Amino acid sequence: MGRITAVIAVAAGLLALTDCGGGGGMMTPAIDPVNVYLARLNTEQARLAAAERAIPAHPRTPAAFSSSIALLARAVGGLGGDLASIQPPAAVAADHRRLVSIVGAYAAELQVAAQGSRSRAGELRAGSRILTATTTASTAFSATVARIHAVLGR
Repeated sequence: MGRITAVIAVAAGLLALTDCGGGGGMMTPAIDPVNVYLARLNTEQARLAAAERAIPAHPRTPAAFSSSIALLARAVGGLGGDLASIQPPAAVAADHRRLVSIVGAYAAELQVAAQGSRSRAGELRAGSRILTATTTASTAFSATVARIHAVLGR
């Protein structure tokens, strides 16, 4: 039961972590670099959400639990790479680099948790590590995204 709770908590945390704003609404037709940037952030959010849906949510063995965490780590790592490829407006370049760093650190923590969860004894520690890492990353990511939106006037 603890494994299921941890995976559900991670999934919920990822949804909060990747809430880049923009409301998912329509972009105005004008080519505005800020709109393009925010649209790219939203696109990467959607890509991560799709990858997340493909991760088995009810692993029944330590190996399956480890595999689910590793898949999540790869998806989050992919988000980091995708974010790194985005050219942010100059006014938020430092905050954007911080987003990339936060996501990279989160992916690394998930990978460590995946490796540590391969046995019954390691599952609880891995679950705790995931919850701590998710909370830390989500808090930092949300604050950074809020700062980006404030600077961009959105």
